[in-house]
Amino acid sequence: MGTAITEYGLLEEGDTVLVALSGGKDSWTMLDLLLNLSRYAPVRFSVCAATIDGGFPSFNPGPIQEKCSELGVHHVLLTAPIRHVLEQFKVVKDEPGEAAGLDRSMSGSARPGFACEPLMPQPPYSKQASAAKPSPGAKPKYSPCAICSRFRRGVLYSHMREKGFSKLALGHHLDDILETLLMNLFFEGRLSAMPLKLLSNDGTVTVIRPMGTCDESDMRDYAKLSGYTLVSSGCPLGFCSSPLSKRVQMKELISELVEDAPDLRRCMLRAMMNVKTTHLLDRDLLKLPPKWAK
Repeated sequence: MGTAITEYGLLEEGDTVLVALSGGKDSWTMLDLLLNLSRYAPVRFSVCAATIDGGFPSFNPGPIQEKCSELGVHHVLLTAPIRHVLEQFKVVKDEPGEAAGLDRSMSGSARPGFACEPLMPQPPYSKQASAAKPSPGAKPKYSPCAICSRFRRGVLYSHMREKGFSKLALGHHLDDILETLLMNLFFEGRLSAMPLKLLSNDGTVTVIRPMGTCDESDMRDYAKLSGYTLVSSGCPLGFCSSPLSKRVQMKELISELVEDAPDLRRCMLRAMMNVKTTHLLDRDLLKLPPKWAK
């Protein structure tokens, strides 16, 4: 983490950092490490935290607020109409016993015979379903996770602009970045991943990912050993862990390959740092001055 922060200039003197604190293992680990770093780093910066309440009934921010108070971290709970927006998806009639449970779980009250068209075209996700491979061509029309992510990011951006924070810290780890790389390669037709430092399109928000070179397994162990209480978003869809999710498919692919190539993740990380622009087919890259091309 320290090497990534130094090499990519993620933190600067006087930074006010807003940590996106979901209550999961990744964001707790990031908050803990940034707090420790703020006490000993050669540059001075401050850390605050924000949590998004998406409106799901089972979401309980209490443990997050209590722990932040214990740590002496200023914390704010921001509301976002995520549940409301997902419920506005076009609904279509289902045959009995198919996907009606999805719509029921979103609203909290049954609306028999209907389900959100953009969601999973199968019964609600279960442990039994996780072992099943999706049928050919089976995929959601829209990804509720992508919509949720955009809403959360928008609310955080607005809060940053209003309060004058200089950096927004997101808890994406190396596994997230590698999965995104493969998703973009296989399904979007482009070579790109998640940058460790990104300036928003309007130039008003700088996003940093301090944990971008850390393995997910290490972050899981750190959060567990530190005794943090993990808090679920309360989303009842479970799409982020569904076998229909492209990210889940990429995670499984990497896990399978790691069995024969234990250094795979680090090798992929090194590849993203060692781009041979002259050996790709992007004509714009071929126009780069020789001193910039590799």
